[in-house]
Amino acid sequence: MNKNPAKVRRIHYAIRAICCFILAVCAFVAITQIDYSAIFDEFTAIGYEPSSELDELVADLRLTNKGMRIFKATRAELQEADAFNKNCSDGDGNYYVLGCYSNDHIYIYNIKHKELPGIRQSTLAHEILHAVWSRMSDRERDELKSSLDALYASNEDIAAHLKLYDEQSFYDELHSIAGTQVDRSQMSPVLAAHYAKYFENQSKVYAFFADYNNRFKAIRTRLEELEAIIAEKQASYEEFLEAYETDNAKLSQDIANYNERATSATNYFKTKEEQEQAYAELTARQAEMQTRYNELLERITDLNKAINEYNANILRTKEYGEVMNSHAKKPAADTE
Repeated sequence: MNKNPAKVRRIHYAIRAICCFILAVCAFVAITQIDYSAIFDEFTAIGYEPSSELDELVADLRLTNKGMRIFKATRAELQEADAFNKNCSDGDGNYYVLGCYSNDHIYIYNIKHKELPGIRQSTLAHEILHAVWSRMSDRERDELKSSLDALYASNEDIAAHLKLYDEQSFYDELHSIAGTQVDRSQMSPVLAAHYAKYFENQSKVYAFFADYNNRFKAIRTRLEELEAIIAEKQASYEEFLEAYETDNAKLSQDIANYNERATSATNYFKTKEEQEQAYAELTARQAEMQTRYNELLERITDLNKAINEYNANILRTKEYGEVMNSHAKKPAADTE
């Protein structure tokens, strides 16, 4: 049977059009699925080599390949005070700046103190998550916000921390805080899966934060305990001292009266036995007052011990603050 040439051509044109459309769709899908930020990060990271000290901190975080790529792309630097202050602005007076993510670069203040382990690792992880947030699309961010909101509502420490930040940076900051200050076991599956893209073991990242933060919590708790202890001991001491001074004054007066009677020609003791009995009573009272005086000294020592411990904790807190404050003169003691 003969075929109509015009009809055959129309069929060929239709097939070609369909094929072109399919190819166009495939090309569009391929293009939209390309992670251009990853390509750009790979290019930006070329030639970057972290310092040996920073390299150790990064190794502690156990970043995934994706996390490591973002870290390298930010060309992170571990800096001493002068250089750090040039790159990172001050806080608002309510907190110290330990690190910052600025112009797609990460800067970490090189805090070294044997009683603040993990602070640099935690800060580095926090800033890496700022870099992560900046690379996320609006859709990706929206997918996390409900989980972040739930975490914010259930965690008083995080809520208190976020009061320092304005509305514009709220989710950006919450995203970094949640990823470093909350253990994976306390996260929703959505958040746990998200942070697993960047950290092989997010619980280890949390442990760095908990290690040094628990020291601050322990000091705050002990200070509160000592305030109550000192107040109780102070009140008890003052009550004991008042009673002691009253009784001791009465004893001194009675001794004076005894001495007067012992030498008086008119108000004398009628018998030797009466005088000896009065003397024995005064002697016993003197011994009792000496015992109470010794207890008074013990109470003073005990009270001062609590006060000294309180002051030592205040000084330790001040020292931590100076160590974390990049603008403060650093104490020489207790550093690594």
